[in-house]
Amino acid sequence: MNNDVAIRSAIPGRERWQIGPLRSQPAYAVAIERELSRHAPVRYAWANPLTGRLLLQYDPGVQPEEVHDRLYASLDSAPANDDEMNEWRTTWPHGFNRSLEDVAVEQACLRLFMSAGLFTGVLAKRVILGSGLFAGSPVWLQASALMTIITSYSALRRGVATVIAAGVFSSTTLLHSITLGLLAAVESLDGIGAHVVANAGDLYEKTLIRKSRNLIRSSGFEVMLSGPQPRDRFEAVSTAALIASLGTYAVTRDAQRSTAMLLGAVPVASAESRVTARALALGHALAHGILFRDPQVLSSHEIPTFAVIGHSSTDEIKTADVLLVDDDPERRDYANALIARTSGIVGQDEWASRLVGIAGFAAAAAGKLTAAQASRLHNYTRLAMELNSLRLVSASQ
Repeated sequence: MNNDVAIRSAIPGRERWQIGPLRSQPAYAVAIERELSRHAPVRYAWANPLTGRLLLQYDPGVQPEEVHDRLYASLDSAPANDDEMNEWRTTWPHGFNRSLEDVAVEQACLRLFMSAGLFTGVLAKRVILGSGLFAGSPVWLQASALMTIITSYSALRRGVATVIAAGVFSSTTLLHSITLGLLAAVESLDGIGAHVVANAGDLYEKTLIRKSRNLIRSSGFEVMLSGPQPRDRFEAVSTAALIASLGTYAVTRDAQRSTAMLLGAVPVASAESRVTARALALGHALAHGILFRDPQVLSSHEIPTFAVIGHSSTDEIKTADVLLVDDDPERRDYANALIARTSGIVGQDEWASRLVGIAGFAAAAAGKLTAAQASRLHNYTRLAMELNSLRLVSASQ
């Protein structure tokens, strides 16, 4: 069959294929689309039985070879029956089309499912069977600490993501999976638990982002895609800690002390709690008829721009940070108060986590904090910052 399949045009993330057996076979077209829809990086798939062409769009960060393997595998799918065709074409009349928001929610669901499943399994195993073979192993503890460091320091994470991008895996999913696997091996319930809490906040935020943007689209307006996350204003401090720990190792050859220094200064707590805070604020905003195009506005200190659906001009609506369902002045006041409250709590998380990190780094450098103790300090700091963000569960200002 591959002799009848050829790629006709391709740009990063978008390809057009000619598939001979697809022509005049609508049931086969549905089968191909359904099979491709199971692969999260595929955002759009339209198999046209009139022309025998397939239009395919996917996450540009994914290697084309990975998508091609999925495509060739889908060619072996059995044609859909009449009921399957009717159901599919009713739901997706012009081909499968997964929005960026849908992809983000699916990936967040997967991460939460993985972490929650491992937490439940490790907890049950500890209760029933006790500690396992690797629970106290210094080698596995060191490997777990290394992955925590790699996924937490921006400079290291970007470097590893660049290397992984040359392969066929998503860096976020791969790093997350490895980290959870190592935490499960050493039976670190506090470490896995911190991931569960962080992933729950991440899923909630992405679900609300999707809902907000769908509401904006239903009003006839497109949304701006979120820009890149702003650089951590404390990143220079984290990078300095990274360099200092490496320097300590070069002088002392004490890997345990260097690892403890890095774990003590891990900066991830404020980033995770920021997501939770924004998610809770987005929930309150939606309940009050306030739509944020980009949730980053909630944790920034910049003055947002507002527009009212049905009253403001099209240009104002296209460029506004916040859309209101009507021109009630109390709604605008509530939005401003919500932004101020969220930014304040996020700021507290940032400063508190950094102060704890500096203290942990200093204690480890002085030999007063082991790597295991630093790891627990890191995990408990993450949970404490999440609890602080949970103050936004209350809608009161």
